[in-house]
Amino acid sequence: MKSSNLILGLMLLAFNWSLSQKIVEGQVLSEHNEPISYVNIGIINENTGTVSDINGYFKINIDNDKLNHLLTFSSPGFENYQVRINDIDETKDRKFLLSSKTIKIPEVIITLKNTQDVKLGTTSYSTMVAGYVRVNNDKNKDIQEFAKELNIKKPSKIKDIHMNLFNVIESDKRNFRVNIYDIKDGLPNNKINTENIIIDQKLQNGWNTFDVSSYHLVYDKPIFISIEYIPQIPGEPEPFRYSGKLFGKSITRNASLGKWQTKKGLTMSIYVTVAQ
Repeated sequence: MKSSNLILGLMLLAFNWSLSQKIVEGQVLSEHNEPISYVNIGIINENTGTVSDINGYFKINIDNDKLNHLLTFSSPGFENYQVRINDIDETKDRKFLLSSKTIKIPEVIITLKNTQDVKLGTTSYSTMVAGYVRVNNDKNKDIQEFAKELNIKKPSKIKDIHMNLFNVIESDKRNFRVNIYDIKDGLPNNKINTENIIIDQKLQNGWNTFDVSSYHLVYDKPIFISIEYIPQIPGEPEPFRYSGKLFGKSITRNASLGKWQTKKGLTMSIYVTVAQ
């Protein structure tokens, strides 16, 4: 009898939980009906989000108290698309179309002759500092993003990014996205890279290098660069932890389009190599 009551109680709890949420799912496509991979989907600054898979499909659980909010779809090279959550029907084959964005960015000229490689960021780490990755990923398949401010003062081409990791779980490969932001109030602001820079790479304990030399990432003023971890499934085990160093500050966010969080007293061990 006690076992039956327990099962009934769990069923009622699950039923009540499902009633308190709305499930939105579908596929994100371009205006040419081509799937868009790894689109950030969420409520801006509300830490409720997800990311589409390689074929543009997604599923997100949204609490009922947020149904009057706008759901935003964001991907480099496309205009943001927004729709009020209450206006979305719950059919599984719902299509969300994004329009291509035409961006005119002032060209930054760098003469590759006689350049030298310079490291910008945090090039060392302390075993006393550890960062956790598995955050807000039980309900929705959501990202975690790590940002590092680069105090660029003259034309610089970003060649590669380095991040120190430990407790790496053995896996074939992990997916990451590299983002570039301008700066407002000391935080990442607008995304200014126009390409969807996806890195599919096997990880190791220690320093990991992400090669972005094939992209035109040339800047002549301070920016934020971020590494965005893209999980494969909701609720996956913690894939790795990141190293850091005492003092300074770390800037992260735990949801697509979520609010940036600043922690003072430590900084993440991330640096880039640039040609200047």
